[in-house]
Amino acid sequence: MIYIADFSGHGVAAALNAARFHSFAHVMWQRSGRPESLLRKLNQRLCEVLPAGQFATMFCATIDFAMQKIEYASAGAPPQLYRASPRRLFEVISQSSLPLGIVPDAVYESEAIPFFADGLLILYTDGSVETPKPPKSILTTDRLREILDVAEQGDSAHQLCQSVVGRLFSEPTIRAVDDITLVIAKHAGAIKGNRH
Repeated sequence: MIYIADFSGHGVAAALNAARFHSFAHVMWQRSGRPESLLRKLNQRLCEVLPAGQFATMFCATIDFAMQKIEYASAGAPPQLYRASPRRLFEVISQSSLPLGIVPDAVYESEAIPFFADGLLILYTDGSVETPKPPKSILTTDRLREILDVAEQGDSAHQLCQSVVGRLFSEPTIRAVDDITLVIAKHAGAIKGNRH
């Protein structure tokens, strides 16, 4: 499983919520197995412990290398990006859903997409596409997709991440007003011992 989450607010309260959230996610994932189930359980728990007005967005996915697929679900997260294989362009994957911690009986659904050797999954928080604040943002989801589409096919996940961050902070006067998190997972294909 791979996921990205972002809490409302800043400072100590948000940091404590994030730490608590990660412990919840770790325990609940072992009992869930599917992204939609994890989101449902996390949502119910956060509705119990968060003060009114606080919430979290989350995108989570399981990668099944044997079946060559990704199963994902979203809770209010921005649209994410993925490329099934090097022969395809990046696609936006998005779901209309409520953030976690707002309504106890919110509904989440898992969807499946193909994921082959050299495929890429790009996860990011809204700060990545809201720096500086809209409408002056350097990156949008579509602009990020264009940058990734023209990147070198052989670039590692680290190189792609450096390229995106370099574009985001290309001018020294640019300051982020929100947390920026970017996670890039690249399917390396079969290697020795049939591991992926």
